Amino acid sequence: MRGEAKFNRAQAHLGDLRVLLDQYRARVSDTLSVVSTAPNGGIEYRRGNVLAPPVEIGLVFGDFLQAARASLDHAVYAISTAIHPDFERTGFPIALEEKLYEEAADRYLGCVPDEVRAVVKRFQPSPDGAGIDDPLWQLHDMAIIDRHREITLLASVVATKGVGWSGTVAPEEFPDIRIYRPAVSAGELLCRVPSREQEPFRNFTPDIEVSVVVGEGDRLSERQEVFGLTTEIRIRVRTVLLELDRVADQLGGQQRVREPAER
Repeated sequence: MRGEAKFNRAQAHLGDLRVLLDQYRARVSDTLSVVSTAPNGGIEYRRGNVLAPPVEIGLVFGDFLQAARASLDHAVYAISTAIHPDFERTGFPIALEEKLYEEAADRYLGCVPDEVRAVVKRFQPSPDGAGIDDPLWQLHDMAIIDRHREITLLASVVATKGVGWSGTVAPEEFPDIRIYRPAVSAGELLCRVPSREQEPFRNFTPDIEVSVVVGEGDRLSERQEVFGLTTEIRIRVRTVLLELDRVADQLGGQQRVREPAER
């Protein structure tokens, strides 16, 4: 698979990321919530004072982004230089706007067959795709931020295990237990139980996820859990690489495709 070395490196970073996330979750598990008795005799769960995710998580997340993004460029380089070995200004363009994509494609896909260019265009987040929610766009955008601006901003989000991220009611067996939005800041209410008789401790255990903050400033309501996001990106990148391989092999089955040289 063209671009395989970088893609495999991205997957190795995911393994490191999982280890760091598990270590962080274990370290903060005892501080996720504070349980208190409300004036009316009910029970309240509030987010505790949880340590922020360590910077190492953001660094490894950034390493994953860079390797995954580079695998796409490496694949296009391999296809292009198999046809024109001296043409090295290549890349896999990703853009939200049609005009910007076409300009980038003319620049970086000048030596690839039209069939390969069609594959690249088909996986663009625009004009008919998912836009800013597309995994390839998220990869492209976050890789630029990580490379040129700052380490990806992460937030620890505490929620109630077994209840949807935006859920406002408990399961049917406890209809009068109210579940609140996932908590980003200390002191935010997680869950309110009217009576101790309902033994909520067995059913509503606080849980934590580390999320990427999407957007600018403190728009923490727009966030995505790190491991779920990286999994979506990994699947999409692999799909693109395999499709590029399939089309390039059909077109140039007799040509030897050279891998990018070590620099």
